[in-house]
Amino acid sequence: MLTYFLQQQTPMALKQLQKKRLVMTKQMSNVVREKQIMRQLLHPHILKLTGTFSDKCSLYFVLEYLQGGDVFSRLCKQGGRFDMRTTRAYAACVTDGFDYMHAKNIIYRDLKPENLVLDKDGVIKVVDFGMAKHTVQRTFTVCGTPEYMAPEAYGTNPDTWGEAVDVWAYGVVLMRVMTLQQPFDRSVSRRDLFKLVPHGLDKPFRYVEPTCVNYPDRRFKVLMESCLSFDPESR
Repeated sequence: MLTYFLQQQTPMALKQLQKKRLVMTKQMSNVVREKQIMRQLLHPHILKLTGTFSDKCSLYFVLEYLQGGDVFSRLCKQGGRFDMRTTRAYAACVTDGFDYMHAKNIIYRDLKPENLVLDKDGVIKVVDFGMAKHTVQRTFTVCGTPEYMAPEAYGTNPDTWGEAVDVWAYGVVLMRVMTLQQPFDRSVSRRDLFKLVPHGLDKPFRYVEPTCVNYPDRRFKVLMESCLSFDPESR
């Protein structure tokens, strides 16, 4: 929802959350956590939370207004992939934002093109912190978008369930926007991914090895091999 800051007529985005629905879906604690995390973040490549308020029926997040569209939509308009120059620019923005989050012990857990949105100047912003978590210890919750989830995020190796899951997702995004490929065969359904991915720690299932992909740049290939390592400690 688009709104305006009255004194300066600055456009803002208004996110409305119905209290009744939040209670029914048991999402109240998640919304509180999302607000607390976003209040900690002030970075040029992260969506800014300006304020919050509520009325009898709803909660509201007042957010920075981003009018450039998300990366996934832009990707579709450009034939499914970006050139190296565009990829480098976007990757640098995402790297900067995640370095900032990880320094604050915040794991994002849902990196994908749909959650990267551009402002009017084409600057990338990370949005949607509904699955983000502040922690200095391990976490066990299985969450995220299956195609971008790291093997350990499926619960097979909780001792290393940490910020390395964001590095894996980062690698999947870059692989997708540059090569039209993903680490796991697209013929695998989302439901089956929950069964297949954990086995990759010992025996990859329908796994596209980063070394087998035709990358346009050698340095990019090295980056992919590092980000998409099954060993979290090697990412």
